[in-house]
Amino acid sequence: MIRSIAIQDLQNWGLCREYSPTRVEKIQREVKLGKRATAKTLYRRLYGVIPDTDLIWLLCHKPLLSERQLRLFAADCAARALLLEYRAGRKPDKRSYAAVRAARLFAYGKISASELATAANSAWAVEAWAAAAWAAEAAEAAATAAWRVAAAAAWRVAAAAARARAAEEGA
Repeated sequence: MIRSIAIQDLQNWGLCREYSPTRVEKIQREVKLGKRATAKTLYRRLYGVIPDTDLIWLLCHKPLLSERQLRLFAADCAARALLLEYRAGRKPDKRSYAAVRAARLFAYGKISASELATAANSAWAVEAWAAAAWAAEAAEAAATAAWRVAAAAAWRVAAAAARARAAEEGA
């Protein structure tokens, strides 16, 4: 079932102050929205017109999308993020892909909540490992930087001591 909403309903959802009734009406005219719209129409017409975070807030509002549609939308966003990571040269772990697949299967009622949780926990384990690896890398970089600073300071002190000794001997 495709749900549509009245544009006036947006005002009743508690939009932030940036979206005054006047601004909503202006945007409605700019993107040629009628008095009612579906989530698909809102996405297509508002993408690039309002900030992405505002568009996601709007699309994720309960009266507009069912829980299943929200889960599928979240899975699509996660799949897109994995694709962007891959294109950037960072190969995501297969458990992340498995979690996205599990989210879709759960949305369609093909797996249980327990199976979904197992897939999600497996993907989070990958994230925890990546965070630990990043922390270790950062600690190594900090230690290297500290060593360089200490070495530079030691050279400066040694040079100053040598100059002082030379000045004493020359006096």
